[in-house]
Amino acid sequence: MATRGGDYDDGEEEVITVPDDNDDAGDNREDEEEDNEVIDLGRNVVVESFDSCREEKGGKEVVLSGEGEGSSTSRLLDSSCLPACSVCMEQWTSEGSHRVCCIPCGHVYGRSCLEKWIQQKGRKKAKCPQCGRNYLARQIINLYAPEIAVANNDLERKVQHLSEKNESLSAKNEYLNNLIEVLYEKRKKRICLGKISQGIMPMGFSEHSSDSESDVPQNHIYDSSTNNPFFLQIEYPVDKAQVLDTDALNQIAVISRSTHDLGCEDVITKLSLVSPRSMENVRLPPDTGTIKDLHIAPHSMINSEKLILLASLGKRLSILSLESNTVVLKHNLLAPAWSCSWDLNNPDLIYAGLQNGMVLVFDIRQTAKPLYSNIGLSTHPVHTVHVLQNTHVNTPSALITACSDGPCLWSGYDLGERSVLMPNVVRHSVCTSFACGKTSDGMVVSFRPRIISNNGITSKHSQFSSHTATGSYITGNHVRITRYEGNSYRECQSVHGTMHSHRMSKSVIVPVEGSSPLFVFGEESYKGLCIRDMHFLNIVQSLQPHQHPILDIKYSSHPTGPGLLSCLSKNLLQVFSSH
Repeated sequence: MATRGGDYDDGEEEVITVPDDNDDAGDNREDEEEDNEVIDLGRNVVVESFDSCREEKGGKEVVLSGEGEGSSTSRLLDSSCLPACSVCMEQWTSEGSHRVCCIPCGHVYGRSCLEKWIQQKGRKKAKCPQCGRNYLARQIINLYAPEIAVANNDLERKVQHLSEKNESLSAKNEYLNNLIEVLYEKRKKRICLGKISQGIMPMGFSEHSSDSESDVPQNHIYDSSTNNPFFLQIEYPVDKAQVLDTDALNQIAVISRSTHDLGCEDVITKLSLVSPRSMENVRLPPDTGTIKDLHIAPHSMINSEKLILLASLGKRLSILSLESNTVVLKHNLLAPAWSCSWDLNNPDLIYAGLQNGMVLVFDIRQTAKPLYSNIGLSTHPVHTVHVLQNTHVNTPSALITACSDGPCLWSGYDLGERSVLMPNVVRHSVCTSFACGKTSDGMVVSFRPRIISNNGITSKHSQFSSHTATGSYITGNHVRITRYEGNSYRECQSVHGTMHSHRMSKSVIVPVEGSSPLFVFGEESYKGLCIRDMHFLNIVQSLQPHQHPILDIKYSSHPTGPGLLSCLSKNLLQVFSSH
């Protein structure tokens, strides 16, 4: 039977030497079980609980298995000897010429390396490459182990730490989900109570159009009557939001958020309006920069996947796929981008309004350079780009942009063609917002006055003068503009509204089937949406206020159902549906 060898000078643990052919083969089962208890393969390689050992012609072969009922096989393997052979530094195999084997001293090698070692010596025996003990060719032992594992205490501790952290995060996630459900139920009850109190008009709102200060809401009470055009569909908390867009057909919202305090770049958050808890964050490339504007591709242009167009301060105009969560197209710009738009008539064209006043037209089939590059009237940022829907086929898209100077008209794509200010529109200081329908039949331009600093110099960026101002907002004008006789425009009505003293405002035109469109604007005085009819600019409805100012407003139409009106502040998303 096998006997245990003594200790060696190199610090090796005890090993089992394989018996010669003339050893007594009549040992009983107790001796075999005792001998099979531990075999040291050298360098802290330990294999326990082997059920059988057998010999093979041409050398000693030890079968290591743990297939017996209730048996277990454990190994403590040092990373310095596994999984590579220390002679050729290549990985050994479980079979073939370079199969894993050992010699009587316990060191493990590939079989072909040991055989070549003996052949090079030209003798029947050779010394172990590591400890120098002699071995014979017939003493090479094939090892059969079901698996090889490396014990790493640091890794085990890390796994345990991550497991505990995962349990903690899971518990926190469950708590937050329960909290969201509680808040969601409270919101539903609040909406129900609001619908019960029908016919309550907002206090402090004017019933008729005028140019007086009474057109500005004084008391921050919103109307929840079911006779109003919109009701709250969803209200969801967000963090550090910037801009948004919604898709009424697919019931999703896309939000740009900043997460620089977490060490990463801006992200795009996809939120399901059917199941608000189903949300996903998409990280943007590091050089993208802050997103200033984004638009989901119109339904008529979507072929196989959903796309969003992004304009960012990192001098990028990008197209992001909402299905693969990757940037599928990226254009490098001459200056930071402030606005962008899809072409409603040509699915291959996209637009970008730059900080230096330029407007670029790109063909998504040609990524080398812009298709057209147009210089604006000034170097002020283009905060709005609006492509009009053509009523005639095979005609160039008409383009209206807006900067602080006012709305500008572009005709065609001729390279170098400059825009012109919209004719017959009086410039009311600084244009902060421009809203337009798909065919430009109804437009509203929002102006704020200039405020002159104490030294009498008008700020280049703020561009406003001392006027009625309260806190961070001032009183400006909303001017309705109509088109007549081709490309002629004229002002119709003007009403007051509150605007931020520095930041650009947001507004949209909402089409209403069989009725006059609606003008929606983010009132700065009570941080909520104010809805006016386009015919007389009378206030129709005021919606639930936010804690912080409105940063973005979008409207998404539905081919067969009600559209969605959405607004965003830095910590709250509201989505309203039409009755």
